[in-house]
Amino acid sequence: MLSFHSVVKRFDKIRAVDDLSFSMQKGEIFALLGPNGAGKTSCVRMIMQVMSPDSGTIEFDESLLNNGSIDRSKLGYLPEEHGLYQNASLLKPDSFAITFIGIFPLTSYAVLPARMVMTQGAWWEPVLAIVLLAGTAWIFRLAAGKIFSTAMLMYGKEPTLKEMAYWFRKTN
Repeated sequence: MLSFHSVVKRFDKIRAVDDLSFSMQKGEIFALLGPNGAGKTSCVRMIMQVMSPDSGTIEFDESLLNNGSIDRSKLGYLPEEHGLYQNASLLKPDSFAITFIGIFPLTSYAVLPARMVMTQGAWWEPVLAIVLLAGTAWIFRLAAGKIFSTAMLMYGKEPTLKEMAYWFRKTN
């Protein structure tokens, strides 16, 4: 179903995956175990064709392919982090990515304090983060109120989509 043949993946001078060979058969439970930096995530990303091996080959069963590429709907993969933050490192706290996620409401609580300690951030960044966070909370409260009031109008009924759209507009 899936085979690695002498797969190598390098990042600068680090060899994350070093001449790895294995195969999995359909129905098998397979685990990649190892310490941090052993290349487990790199292997999974190569399976998902998010990255390619520097050398070696990865063979897929025909049932997993769609026009030569892996059909991702046939594999389950839950990444540890979202790809947007892949190149965002606090080692470069003045980068655009870190500045953006330091202001963005859902990530500012985690990133902004560390960024403010490590760099001389602009005075407006924490102010903007707080305003955006408050605005997001306000929008969520409005949406929750709208959903609740619509649900109260429809209680005990089995409405059609047309009726739900009418009630949703009516609660405005």
